[in-house]
Amino acid sequence: MSTYVITANNIAELGGAQHVAHTLARGLVSRGHSVYLVGITPVADPHPYSGRGLHHADIDAGNLAGENQHQW
Repeated sequence: MSTYVITANNIAELGGAQHVAHTLARGLVSRGHSVYLVGITPVADPHPYSGRGLHHADIDAGNLAGENQHQW
């Protein structure tokens, strides 16, 4: 068994990249792997994706930069 981390700009919106990330994660989990889905920006209205054994996390990248750093 392996552990995988799949990242995307966000993982909770209804969209193509998010659908692919969730489909890939479900396939890996069904084969016995541990999968973490990490979104870089939070979403105000998340889509109710389902998947047993998936770990979800959202990181607010805007809050990671210091006061003197450029915020993308």
